[in-house]
Amino acid sequence: MQRQATRVVLDTVGCMIAGSAAPPARPLIRNFERWAGPARSDVLGTAIRTSPPDAAFVNAYTADVLDFEETLLSHPGAVVVAAGLAVGQDVGATGAEVLTAIMTGYEVGTRLGRAMLPSPGARREHAVEFWWKPVAAAVTAGLLLRLDRTQWIDAFGYATAASPVPRRGGFEFRPLSYLKANYGGQAQVGVQAAYFARDGFRTYRGMLDGPRHFSQLLGSDRWRPDVLLDGLGARWECLDIGFKRYPVCLYLHALLESVEVALAGRPVPLERVREIRATVPSLIADELAERCPRNIIDAQFSAPFAVAALLSGSSPNTQWFSPQQLSDPDVLRLAATVDLQVDSEYTRLQRTDGRVRSGVRITLDDGSILAAHTDRVRGSADRPLTDTELVSKFVSLVSPSLGRSRAEMAAADIREIADRGSIDETIQAVRPS
Repeated sequence: MQRQATRVVLDTVGCMIAGSAAPPARPLIRNFERWAGPARSDVLGTAIRTSPPDAAFVNAYTADVLDFEETLLSHPGAVVVAAGLAVGQDVGATGAEVLTAIMTGYEVGTRLGRAMLPSPGARREHAVEFWWKPVAAAVTAGLLLRLDRTQWIDAFGYATAASPVPRRGGFEFRPLSYLKANYGGQAQVGVQAAYFARDGFRTYRGMLDGPRHFSQLLGSDRWRPDVLLDGLGARWECLDIGFKRYPVCLYLHALLESVEVALAGRPVPLERVREIRATVPSLIADELAERCPRNIIDAQFSAPFAVAALLSGSSPNTQWFSPQQLSDPDVLRLAATVDLQVDSEYTRLQRTDGRVRSGVRITLDDGSILAAHTDRVRGSADRPLTDTELVSKFVSLVSPSLGRSRAEMAAADIREIADRGSIDETIQAVRPS
């Protein structure tokens, strides 16, 4: 468990630091810099220290802005790691205490998320898989604040009642919103909930079991409280975490891996590509078909552009969707050739088990064909990334800010987080000079 928690922290901190330099994060950071005062919690990737709720807000947002962080029923790590680091700094917690709080928030949050998942039909309208994270953040923060039983109930009441609810989808409205799923707001609310409850703020106490419970108010047509305790103590949710290899929506990973398998390590000059036929479930063809993304968020949810970016030879990192790449005429031409064809069986399977399968067929100018399909992507729980791969990803994310040498030392420091007497020692390793 501790090893997996350390992997989550390593991956998420890398995403936070790299995300702090992304264009969508800059307006937020400028404002928080103006508001910052004497406080103990770092905004990672910057020299700002601010209040725990505000630090949790920015760090959760930057963890998600590149769409490169871990996955399990969306991206819990963005919220619980942000909450754990912010509150851990404020109370002077040890590294081991922060790891425990993060994994507990992860466990409680994902169980709640599964318990309130709507039916497939309702899920198209209500993004309930995103909305439970204030509770996860409240659990992480509450453990570090050592809440008592009454305070816990009040913290849950606040976290559920004040949950900031983003709208479902919105992929038809391009360019896409910088807000994304508002993980920053969810982390902030969860941390506030724990602090407010500790100091006596009283809330409605039926949000998790009353007649108007959290799940119902958020639009789910199902509430299965038995899921909350199923296998508790014997089966750990965090063991199913996946880590991303590409900075795009997880739904696109099978398609991109198919491209890599088809190429088999052989670079193909863009001018030789005549046609790209992608076989995908209807979800991708209907919602992720934008061919000319206008910002980094747009690009994260564009199947044609992601395929073109990969074929262009650009490494899947923070520069993959740079302004230069977004306006590159060769990449745009290639994106225009991507034909998304719906496969009815892929669609049925995706709706049944949630896993996305995809295939690709690339035709070159001499008539030769490169083809492959992917059922289970690298980085998923059953095909996990190695520790070495995660460290390499972290270093590539953090090097533009800290330099390669410091990035490598920071990775080593984070991997020893459980032995640190103060979480501040670990955060010191990634502070700007």
